[in-house]
Amino acid sequence: MIYIGKIAKLKDRLFAYRAGIYLTAVFYLLIVVAGERMVQYYIAFAVLKGVSNSFYLLGHFTMITDVTDNANRHWYLGLNLIITNIAMLAGPAAAGALVEWSDGLQGYTYVYSVAFMMFAFAAANSLKMKPQRPITKRTT
Repeated sequence: MIYIGKIAKLKDRLFAYRAGIYLTAVFYLLIVVAGERMVQYYIAFAVLKGVSNSFYLLGHFTMITDVTDNANRHWYLGLNLIITNIAMLAGPAAAGALVEWSDGLQGYTYVYSVAFMMFAFAAANSLKMKPQRPITKRTT
C-alpha cells in the first residue's frame, strides 16, 4: 500500500482520511446491498476493506502527528486507546444483542446499516475539515 502513501503526499493528508471514511461507508453499504450474496464476492469485500483501512489509518495517524507535539502526543494516544478499547468491547456486545433479538439475517442488516450511517455521518462531517498544502520535496 505504498501507493496510498504516495497519493497522500501528492494530494493532501486529509484526502487519505476522507477516502478511508468514504470507502468504509461504501463497504458497509455494499454488505447491506449484497446480503447473503456477499459470500460470492468475499475477495472483493476483503480488498475493499483493506484499501479503506489503509487510507483511513494513514490519514488518521498523519493527522495525529500534525496536530499533536511530543509533549501531548502520548496523552492523546492514551486517551484514544481507552476510548477505542471501550468501543471495541461494547460494540460487538451491542451488535450481538441486536442480532440475537432479530430474526434470521435481519439483525446483521440492522448492524451494518447502522455502521454505514455512522460512516456516512463521519464522511459528511469530514467535509468541515480544511485541507492543508501537500507535503512534497522540491529540488530546484
